[in-house]
Amino acid sequence: MALWNGPNYCKLFQLMLRRDLPACILCVLICFYTNNFVRVSWCGLFSEYFLAMNGVKQGGVLSPILFCVYIDDLLVLLSNANIGCVIGNSFVGAVAYADDLVLLAPSASALRKMLAICDAYAAEYCMSFNAQKSKCLVILSNACRYLRPLLLDDVFYIGGKPIDFVSSFPHLGNIITDTLDDGPDSTKKLGNFIGQTHDVLCFFGKVSSDVKSCMFKTYCTSFYGCELWDLSARSLPTFCAKV
Repeated sequence: MALWNGPNYCKLFQLMLRRDLPACILCVLICFYTNNFVRVSWCGLFSEYFLAMNGVKQGGVLSPILFCVYIDDLLVLLSNANIGCVIGNSFVGAVAYADDLVLLAPSASALRKMLAICDAYAAEYCMSFNAQKSKCLVILSNACRYLRPLLLDDVFYIGGKPIDFVSSFPHLGNIITDTLDDGPDSTKKLGNFIGQTHDVLCFFGKVSSDVKSCMFKTYCTSFYGCELWDLSARSLPTFCAKV
């Protein structure tokens, strides 16, 4: 799921107070954010300045930390509900990265309860989830694939709006499919590798071989997420041969 709007300042400062943040630092942050005036630029024209009342500064050094503080209580609530997926004794039912939140539920009823917790938290902390950017992926074992049409008849809501079902979805640059096939992800990363290598050779063809080698290692050989690929997948020999 993706968040629609950012933290409310009053709620954010209350959460920081609960964490016993030193008063001097909190006062600096309050001054920093309550005097945050911005304006909109569009086609060379600028709006009047107005006071921003929510959201953390995009690109700010503290912004990721402040957002983590703001969203952390939601993750605790989801964990304490004991209705999401677990691995051993570890709760893995809610995985968050920045403003992206993944819910992993073993059943439709469990997912509805988790979505209800998210809706309640969003209402209390002045947030909203973007239903248009949220997707539902049904992953079944081979023995239970016949249940897929029945599960697709279910409707899940976030923020009062339905969530679309998809067969695959890119998350943090990795393509996840309902069959857990690594083929689409490896194909995408192979295309990125070829394109980035071409850019290095095209735009930096006249630099020394040492510089090109360094650029190649830095910009072309990042296969983030490949550690999770199934090494027995049929698509991997093609990937390895071309890389």
